[in-house]
Formats: sequence, C-alpha cells, structure tokens
Amino acid sequence: MSDPVDALVEAALDPTRSVVVEACAGSGKTWLLVSRIVRLLLAGAAPAEILAITYTRKAAQEMQARLNDWLRLLATAPEDQVRDFLRQRALADDEIEHHLPRARRLFEITVNSRPSVTINTFHGWFLDLLQRAPLKSGAAGGVALLEQTSPLLEEAWQGLAEQLLDAPDSAAAHSLNNLFRDYGLTSTRSLLQRFIAKRAEWWAYSQGQIEPIAFALEQLTDELGVTFDEPILEPLFADEVFVAALEKFADLLAQRDTKTDPAYAQTILTALAKEDLEKRFALIVPIFFTTEDEPRDRKLSRALSKNLGAENAERFLHLHERIVQRLNDTKARLTEQRALRFNRDALICGVALLAHYQALKDARGALDFTDIEYRAHELLTESDHAAYMQYKLDARYRHILLDEFQDTSPLQWQILKSWFDAAVGAGRTPLVFVVGDPKQSIYRFRGADARLFELATEYLKEHFGARHLTQHESWRNAQPVLDAVNRLFAAEPAFKHFQAHQAKQAALPGQVWLLPLAAKPAVSEDLQAALRNPLTTPLDEESESAQQGEAECIAMTIQTIVGQWAIIDHGVRRAADYRDIMLLTRTRTHLRVYEEALQRAGVPFLTSRKGGLLETLEARDLSALLEFLVLPCADLKLAQVLRSPLFNVSDDELLSLAQNGADSWWRRLCGLIETGSASAALARTQALLNSWRRHTDQLPVHDLLDRIYHEGDVLACYRRAVPEAMADAVQANLLSFLELSLTLEGGRYPSLPKFIDALNLLRRARDEEAPDEGQVADAENAVHIYTVHGAKGLERPIVWLVDANRIPPAKDAYSALVDWQPGAEAPAHFSLTTTQ
Repeated sequence: MSDPVDALVEAALDPTRSVVVEACAGSGKTWLLVSRIVRLLLAGAAPAEILAITYTRKAAQEMQARLNDWLRLLATAPEDQVRDFLRQRALADDEIEHHLPRARRLFEITVNSRPSVTINTFHGWFLDLLQRAPLKSGAAGGVALLEQTSPLLEEAWQGLAEQLLDAPDSAAAHSLNNLFRDYGLTSTRSLLQRFIAKRAEWWAYSQGQIEPIAFALEQLTDELGVTFDEPILEPLFADEVFVAALEKFADLLAQRDTKTDPAYAQTILTALAKEDLEKRFALIVPIFFTTEDEPRDRKLSRALSKNLGAENAERFLHLHERIVQRLNDTKARLTEQRALRFNRDALICGVALLAHYQALKDARGALDFTDIEYRAHELLTESDHAAYMQYKLDARYRHILLDEFQDTSPLQWQILKSWFDAAVGAGRTPLVFVVGDPKQSIYRFRGADARLFELATEYLKEHFGARHLTQHESWRNAQPVLDAVNRLFAAEPAFKHFQAHQAKQAALPGQVWLLPLAAKPAVSEDLQAALRNPLTTPLDEESESAQQGEAECIAMTIQTIVGQWAIIDHGVRRAADYRDIMLLTRTRTHLRVYEEALQRAGVPFLTSRKGGLLETLEARDLSALLEFLVLPCADLKLAQVLRSPLFNVSDDELLSLAQNGADSWWRRLCGLIETGSASAALARTQALLNSWRRHTDQLPVHDLLDRIYHEGDVLACYRRAVPEAMADAVQANLLSFLELSLTLEGGRYPSLPKFIDALNLLRRARDEEAPDEGQVADAENAVHIYTVHGAKGLERPIVWLVDANRIPPAKDAYSALVDWQPGAEAPAHFSLTTTQ
C-alpha cells in the first residue's frame, strides 16, 4: 500500500483532474509542478496547450531548464532509468510500458512544437496577451516594456512642476502648495510616488466614473461623516455649557497645591480670551492630554479631597471626564477633516502627476508592469473584445498551472477568474493545477493577498471539480528546525488552521541557535558633543551599531564552524566549509555592515542581491571617482577614491594630505607633486586623476570609463585587494558598472553630470528597478548572502537569519489605504494616509 506522500503525488499528477496543492516550504512544489507537465505530455496533451505561470523570471527559467533536462533524460537515458523516472511520478508498471515509446519522443515533440509549452511570469503572459489582441482594441501593439520607471517618474515630476508654474491659479497648483506647506517637498514627492505605485488599484476603484476625484472624495466624505468646510471649533466654543465647565475646572485647578495645576488654570483663562479659535484649542488640549495623546490621569485621592473638599473633588473629576470626552470628539473631527482635505490635495496632484507619467510613456511607445497588468484586466473583463480573447484562450490552453499562488494579487485573480468564468459558461473548462503556501506570501508590497488562495481553492472545487491536497512534509529541513517553525506559526492568530510541518528525512540532524542580542555601545555625553576627525575616528552610526556587533559575532562564529562542524552531504559526512553557509536578511539596508565584517575576518563571501549593484563597495568607489572628476573640490569623494583599491593610498599619506594647507584636497595633492614631496603612489594617483579630468568634458561616459579601466588597471587592482573567492564577483560588478554606461537609457547620457544624476536616481529606486549585480558562477568555497526575496529558500545546510530582531521602521510616512476584499471586482475603499 502506498504511503501518504506517494498518494499525494499520485493524486496531484493525475492528468485528468484539476488539483490545488497547499504545500509547505521544501516539500517539492516545483518538482511537482514540472512533473505534472511531463505527465500531461505523456497523456497526449500538445505542448502548445500547456500554460505555466510563476512570479519571477528566475523561477520561470528554472522551471523551463528542469523540464528540458527531464525531457532530454527521457530521450537519452537507459530504459531502466527512464522507467524509474516515470515510477517516481506515480505511473504503474503497466502504464510505464504503455507510455515508454512516447516518453522517448517527448523531447523531440516539444522542441519541434510551435508554439511549445508556455512557461512565463504573470507580466510576461499579460504582455503576450496584449500583443495578440486585435489591433482595433488598442491594447498594446508593438509597445516596448519599460522595466526602469524611476527616471521617467522624475521627468514626469519636472513636467508637472513646469506646468503648475505656468498655471499658478489652478486647482493642482493650490493643492501642491498646500502639500508643500504642510509636509515639505520631499514628503510630498514621496506621497505622490505612493499614489503612482497604487495606480492600478486607483483605476479599478474609480473605473467608470466621469469625475474620479470627485467620486473618491464623495465616498470618503460619507465614510468620515465630515465636510471640507464644516465648522468644528466654532460650535465647541459657542457652547456656553462647555465654556462654563472649562472656567469652573480652571477655578478648581487654581486651588490645587501642586507645581503645575495653578499654571494650567491660568493657561485655560488665557486661551479662552484669545480670538483665534485654533490657538485657543491648541493651548487647552495639552492640559488634558499627554504628549502621547493620552488623557491625563486624574483620580480621586486623599490629597485631592483634602485640597478641594470631598464635594469639589468629585466635581473636579466629573468636569475633567466631560471636558476630555468633548475635546477627544473634537480632535477626532479635526483629524477626519484634515484627512479629507489631505486626500483632496493629494488626489488632485497625484492624478495630475499620473497624467504626465502616462503621457511620457505613450510618447515613447512604452508600458510598465502595472500598465500591462491593468490593460490585460480591461481586455479580458471590460472591453468589447473580452469574449473574443477568452475564446482564443480556451481554444489554445487546455492545461493551466499556477505556481506560488499565495502571491497572487486581487487584480491578477480577476483576470484569471474572468477567463475561467467564460470557460465554465462555454462548457470548455481547462484543467487547472495550483500550488502554493499562504504562509510564504512575500509580495504583499506588490498587492499580493494570501487570502485569495482559499478563495481560489473553493472556486476551483465548485466549478472545476478540483481536488484539494495538503502536504506538510519537508525534504529541506531537519525536524529540530521545523519544530522552531511550528512553534512560531502555531502562536500566530493569522494562521489558525496551521498544521505542523514534519521532516521527510526524520533522522537528519539539525539545531537552531539564537545569538545573544548585540547591545548598543554607550556613548558619553562629552564624546557625543565633541567634534570628530573623520580621518581618524569613524562615524558611529547609531542605527547600525547593533548590526555591527551582530556582524562581528557572525564572522567570528563562521570561522569556528568551518572545519569543525559536520555536514551530511548526499549521505556523506564531511567537515563544514564556507560554501555550506548562507546569510539571509529581510532587506539590503545594512548588508554593507555584514559584508565589511566578513571581509575583515577573512571570510570569503558572495552577495546575490537583486538591484544591489550600486550599493556594492566597488560601484560606490567608481561613483565617487566620477563625482570627483566633475567636482574636484569634493574632498570626501577624493578621500574615498584614494583609499580604494584603485590607488590604495595609506592612512599616513591621507593624514599628511589632510594636514597640508587649507585648500581643497586636490590642490593639496597637486602642491605635494610640485614640491616633490609626494610619494610614488601619490604621484601616480595625481597623474592619472589629472589625465582623466582633462578627458571628462571630451569623451562620452562609456569611453571615459573604458579609459579609466584600462589606464588604472581597475580589474587587476580590485582582484588583488579582495579574497580570491570574491574576486570573480567583484570583477563581474565592475564590468556591470561599465556596461551600465551603455545600457542606461540606451546610453543617451553624453555628459558625466547627467550620468551621475541617473545613478543617484537609480540608487534611490526600488530594488526591482535598480541595476542588478554582475552575474557570476558560484564560487567553489564562499559564504552566500541573500535577501529573502532574492533567495529561493534555505539553500545551504547552515543558514543565519541576520538582523532578525530589528523591528523595521515604516519605510514611508505615507501609504495608500486600499480595501480590496478577496473576490471583489474592485476595491471598496481607496484613500491616502499619513502618519504626520
């Protein structure tokens, strides 16, 4: 009799039935999905009928590579090995003999099929849909995909500013001035960028509305129960009973024998005498509320009764309670009114900026990922061509496989559901295979909603007869690690249906360590007030002090692990090495701290960070060099360049340079050369920098960098300066930086200052838009560092979760509050919020 895992594989790979698989991390979901494709092909499905969708290009490429490898194995491996392969995929012996001839031909069938199996990302598939739409639909045509939107957003911002300068009396100009006055330039830009990031939700919310802003504000007005110009303070202070209560309370405060209460009494009387109601309210509120906005604690006590008498003490507390309640209600009304006015200004400016942004893309014939997603939604749900496109999909795809479904957004589900609904109505339901794990939803910042997994499961069970399977056994982890995971998830209310994970390899040894928290070093007040010599005393960044201590502890511990711990590698016991260790972190904010600690400890490492090229030390060195060439007075940039591996100037030489006069460092360096007192290293440095400065205004950026790389022997300098295990990665990053000067905006930056501005803009961009680090094959023996989003999972025997105790601060004071319930066609609520 089959064991439970075999039974699950058999049910999941049944090519005649729709299936939903809810499986934990390390349970082999990707293996299962690609195996399902093989089983479909064996059962006679044409390659062109199969569509598999995942979330990242990397995942799609890995799935395609695995499918190709397996089909090649079926075509070339000995028959016994092929039989074993098919047996692992739940085929009985008699079925194996029946399917063996076709299994041998599957590779040829898929290679020659046009089109073949489609394995794509959601956005890749959406773009393909748009390009295949009827021309008169206006869906996409021959548009280009815009992957880096930050430069275009900057251009849109400048365009909006210029427009409003020409129309200072427009509603948008007044709203922008209001935002500038209340929140400042930087915060206002951040707010409007948040709106742009949520424009798909905005389009869905305001769809079909002639006046979208008016519609949104009308909904918000109804929800808040307040209007833009409704008087709030006037009725409060026109209420004679309330004013009398304040006066009486002030009279009782004046009788109190405390340090503060008599002063509070005087403040109330002063406030009530002011004509400006806002100033009056602002003076009164702190008397009744703490700086944390909590009501001040007033309780009956022996001292209060003795001071005021029993009757007045009771009245004092009663008055305090009444006044606090009235003030609290008024504060809430004022907050609601400010939120309404804030949304009016933010939406007016956000929609104006969005119009500029969309116009720029239209002029370039480009779409970004959000455009593609929303246009696909319109094409399949709202357009006159929806029925035609749904029929085309039904006619082509008979098998749909959806990977990592927990990261699906409401909009993506609406697109799929519109297709599925049409297929159900036409009686041509495809077979659907869904795999995922709601606990692993990591793309909520992109709108992913893990609740959709349960909704989709019920939908597919009802309309497609899908079978719901669960798998809670992991091949990846030892039981002690899973025990820790189980304890954490069992305590989370959001996972009330959580089922404990079990290790498939029950005998696999494992352990979970918890490092002691790194204490932040105390700094004396005298030291804090003292001026710091930046050449001799490094900046103690308070926000990174804890990470620094942890990084040094990890680096030290790694050195004790290597060669001492035992690793079970494919059943063979051996000593642990650097390649067995992985550092995993939520964000790349402090990765530099960990990299520097590992480097100081002599630990070889590789960092694989999406969007991390410009944050690498070598890219920062080159950026500093380019900035110095534009601004020779930039002393800190020059100091960084001199200390970099490119010139490797010693600390003593830097100190002598710092003490040589009062001019800029560049003039001091030239002065040392003129007097003949410079070392050979400084002489070489000055000669190269002088030569590159002369060519700065003469050569395009790429040609200038090419000269720097050649004359400065950049690749060799950095290779000598880093551990051998890191040399390939550093070299790949240096070459990627050089390539960036050609690929960035099509190499259209003829001047170095514009190129530097573009780099700074990309450095502030989201990770998915910033340039990636150079590609390099895994070093033979190095620690690997990943972010959560960059890693596929716990891919090494030893994994450190670094910086895990820190509570991440809010990335932005602004956010879009969107209430898009699972299964709803559009959000029920859209507004912009601020914590300020």
